[in-house]
Amino acid sequence: MRKFSVLLGCVLAALAVTGCTAGDNASEVQESYSQAEISSESETSSSQEDSATAAALELVQEANCDVPDFLTPEQQTLYRKAKTAYNQFTLYTDGFGSTEYTPVEVKGYSGAFYVGNGSITTWADFKAAMLGLFTPEYLDELNYNFVKRENGAEDHYAHFVDYQGRLAFADGARGSNPLRLPPDRFELISETEDEIRFYVIGTYQDYVENDAGELVQEGGVTEEKKEIVLTRTDAGWRFSQFAVTY
Repeated sequence: MRKFSVLLGCVLAALAVTGCTAGDNASEVQESYSQAEISSESETSSSQEDSATAAALELVQEANCDVPDFLTPEQQTLYRKAKTAYNQFTLYTDGFGSTEYTPVEVKGYSGAFYVGNGSITTWADFKAAMLGLFTPEYLDELNYNFVKRENGAEDHYAHFVDYQGRLAFADGARGSNPLRLPPDRFELISETEDEIRFYVIGTYQDYVENDAGELVQEGGVTEEKKEIVLTRTDAGWRFSQFAVTY
């Protein structure tokens, strides 16, 4: 009888140990599955964002311009597209090549806005494309301008805004520098794994009056350097500062 009690105790102890181990393993497996699902969802979301950005960037034409030879081919393409976009913010705003200008009323912003038929017509595509070129902070700096009056009121200006899901733009232009002599030149300032700083250098020549009383571009020649910064973000390379010479 004593032998049976000892044997029964051993069996129960073995079952208890086996049950506990199985429970722990099941918990670990379940936790592992949960982590895998989270990782898979994150990768899927990131892949979808990358695809949306790539598709939106296809809507931005590459500028026909000089590019720095110290950038990679991918970075050079980014530079050409960024220049096209930068022109829309600083040189002229035509809704990325729009030939139609339909007036719309946008609340909260000063000035007139239009929707058109340019290469980018939705706010979602505009946001995805611009964030594929510029850092979020720099994009806000390019697109928005808040002016405070003497009485404390504030006027809100923007080049592009969301109008019922469509891209609305404020028509405007500043003109270019007639003294500029192409081509642009570039000078590397510094380069690290996370940042590339360089100058775009513009050459300018004054117009003077010749003996016949005509204005000719034969005056003094000057140069001007403007800094550009390309920054590595979690989403890839983006411009956190840009410039043009005209």
